Formats: sequence, structure tokens, C-alpha cells
Amino acid sequence: MEELCYSALDLAAIISSMGLGCRATADFLERVWEGERPFLQKIYRKNKRQLILDVNYWLTYLSDKPAIDAEFPVIQQDALTLGNELPADAYTDDCEELDLFFKNVRLRILYSDGKDYVRIKRRTLMARYGYKRLSAALVEHFARCTYFYHLQPYVRNWVECQIKNVGMDEMIIFRII
Repeated sequence: MEELCYSALDLAAIISSMGLGCRATADFLERVWEGERPFLQKIYRKNKRQLILDVNYWLTYLSDKPAIDAEFPVIQQDALTLGNELPADAYTDDCEELDLFFKNVRLRILYSDGKDYVRIKRRTLMARYGYKRLSAALVEHFARCTYFYHLQPYVRNWVECQIKNVGMDEMIIFRII
């Protein structure tokens, strides 16, 4: 389950998507440190300083990602000249992973704008992460993430549901249980 824990990159991507300033970022990280420590990767559970340093490193990267990515081919060529191989996918990933959605939902509900829920259409959720159909593996992944992050999906009128049973154009509402 370690892969479901928050990494510094995950937190930076969430903070970046929220558009927080320096002070708001520091406050957000403080609240995450206090309330979400069991959900942090092991290396950060006892080292707040390292968490803040790593999140700020990734925030800097994400703020200037296009410029950094534009220079990647030159770095890759230099590595080849030295006899090393630099796989592009390891360094130019856009952080568009389905796990990040569930991490984002949990943190937004607990530490963001005061709403105690997040809504999204199933079609939008699947399309945003490149899925066209609901496979058994995807259903299992949804269940695993909702269980791990203590999220309960609902449909209108706050009726509990499972994501696999929700229509493509139906709104899914996530709340913390």
C-alpha cells in the first residue's frame, strides 16, 4: 500500500493545482503533517523538514516544467555521450495518475476550501486519466483507493454507491467516512 501514500511530488502537484501562495502552502503542509502522517510515505512520517524541502523542490520543478522539459533532450544527449541511458518517461511524467485524483480529493475535503465533498462525473474522471471503459482491474483500483483514503462515493440525494454502478454521465460525490 506504500504506492498509495502521499509522495512529495503528489503533494506538490496538489498544491500547484490549488494555486496556493507561499504562506498558504506552508499552512497546508503543516495541516497535512499533523493530520495525514499515516498517509505519508515512510521517509516523511518522522521527518517534517525533509517533507517540506522535497515538496518545495517539486513545486519549483512544476512551476517551470515546460522550460525544464525543453532542455531534457540536451541532457539526454549528454548522458548518451557519456555512455548512460536516460529514460524520458522517468523524468517527463505529467503526474496524471489516477491515484493522484483520490489523494487530491482527500486533501481538498480535509484541508482546502471548506467543502466537505468533491463532485465529478464518472465520464470526466475516466477521460481525465485516459480510460475509455471500466475494466475489472480499474474497478478494483477504484475500490482500493476509496477504501485506503476513507472515501465514500455517493450519487444524488446522498445515496451511497460503488463507482462501477454509476452511469457514465452521472455525478459522483466523494465524502470522507
